[in-house]
Amino acid sequence: MGEESHKTMKYFKIQKGFGADDYLSIDETELQMAIRAQVTGKVAILKQGTISGNIIQAITPDYNRDMGWKRDYKLKGEDYDELGEEKIQSYRVFIERTNEEVNTQLGGTPKKEFTKEISNEIKQLTNSKRI
Repeated sequence: MGEESHKTMKYFKIQKGFGADDYLSIDETELQMAIRAQVTGKVAILKQGTISGNIIQAITPDYNRDMGWKRDYKLKGEDYDELGEEKIQSYRVFIERTNEEVNTQLGGTPKKEFTKEISNEIKQLTNSKRI
């Protein structure tokens, strides 16, 4: 972990449904396992419980937990200003780096194809849940 060990812990939402509170919150130590489960469809055993990778709709930064805001609070434009571009960018870089690590572990699909593949799976899942 080296230089990251003195930095603030990052938190992520594993979206498993369509409600505002339909997610598990994880910290950065569980992100690789969650992404691997989403890509492979296998079960991830996390601190807050287990989740099947087949039902993971998205994995995104959990800014609410990071900032100490209520779990179901919906962020507004000014909240992103308070977060700051530096923090938002640090999350983007962390997710990108973790995606690349998982990608390499799973056989090294080129990054662009890997990202597109996840996006298409999420779109298909979302479309299948629409009424």
